[in-house]
Amino acid sequence: SSDLNPDPAYAFSGTQILGTDLSGLGQHPGDYENNIGYDKEFAVSPMIDCRNYENILLSFQRQLGIDKYKFDKVSVDIKADTGDWQTIWRNYNTVISDTGWTKQSFDIASFADRKKILIRFSLGPTDHADQYCGWNIDDFMVSGTEIAIPEIPENKISIYPNPGNNYFYVEFLNTDILNFADVIVSDLSGKIVYQKYFTAEEIK
Repeated sequence: SSDLNPDPAYAFSGTQILGTDLSGLGQHPGDYENNIGYDKEFAVSPMIDCRNYENILLSFQRQLGIDKYKFDKVSVDIKADTGDWQTIWRNYNTVISDTGWTKQSFDIASFADRKKILIRFSLGPTDHADQYCGWNIDDFMVSGTEIAIPEIPENKISIYPNPGNNYFYVEFLNTDILNFADVIVSDLSGKIVYQKYFTAEEIK
């Protein structure tokens, strides 16, 4: 990494972090390269299932080095399973040169509540000069408030015909108390043969 904007010497916790060019390869070992194209370097989280949660908060520890937005660009983006990538943070027209780990928190409820989401840390485009260490991320966490799942008395669900063959119906007799339904059907061996998530609108 460059002497002026180094990568952290240690992880914030544990022994591993997510970072830009931690392998030390390329023309500028430890730093991002010149002339990176738009949206060419990024790390994307696994799909995060927030369907049973609300008031979603994204937090992580950051040690970031990046030139002004006019020259080099980084962003934190989010994508719901039903939408396109949306930027929730980007660098602006000032150099960022964190000298230590700093905690970052973002209210992403409007994007993530009751949805499946992806989080992306992007870098690029960059210009032809001045390299910095780029992203260093640790303690990545998505948290929220669990949505209370109402208990449905047995007599409020009707399954017919029972016994059945090939087709049968599951009818909820009081849908006013349901926020969602996650229907899982398995055979006698326990193998799942059908699974579908239904929103409140789909079951009313």
